[in-house]
Amino acid sequence: MENLSIDEFKIALNDVRKAHRLIYEYQSRMLDLITLIYNKLGFQYIEGRKYFSKPISFKKNNNDLKVFRGMWGWDFIYSYCFNYYFGQIATKEKQYVSLSINQYSDTGFYDIEESDKEETNTFLETENSISKLLFILECRSREAKECMINLDEITEDKKYASKNFEKETIKSIKGVTQIIYSFPLERFINEKSTMEALKEFNNYCKAEIDVDFEI
Repeated sequence: MENLSIDEFKIALNDVRKAHRLIYEYQSRMLDLITLIYNKLGFQYIEGRKYFSKPISFKKNNNDLKVFRGMWGWDFIYSYCFNYYFGQIATKEKQYVSLSINQYSDTGFYDIEESDKEETNTFLETENSISKLLFILECRSREAKECMINLDEITEDKKYASKNFEKETIKSIKGVTQIIYSFPLERFINEKSTMEALKEFNNYCKAEIDVDFEI
């Protein structure tokens, strides 16, 4: 917003107010969607983790947040890239299954190899980017001692976060399998389309690792 006249700045601030209200409506709908998915797939709880930039932390011994010179504007925006973790369940096939869903509200940063988080003009244009969900499922036998999943690595990997990624199955010799599956967010416009997307994901899981959420 540098070098704007007062009138131009007032117009820009009006856009900011509109954006905040729109993000509120969008994130409210996202929470409804995540709760629906969590219930339909039968997991135990929901936890969250902010990505793309650091969350704002609390000061010691009080409820005040740490605000300091040099922190990013992105630190205040949690919905650009956010992970929902659903925990782990045991299946009838004597396996443990855990699931995370990444919300990428804008793939623009991830779609360009040399993009810079501090320079939004290096992102892919919004018209050519997408909003998407990335399902990250891990299945391991009860004998397997280690989990393979690395949420930080997968979430920040531009391969998986980009609009072009579709799906991948990764199997290890330790009895652990990961399924990484991407959906454009418009696939979840209502409950009917959400169920269709979940059935598609479920069918892929059944074919790859014989895990059935019985949707």
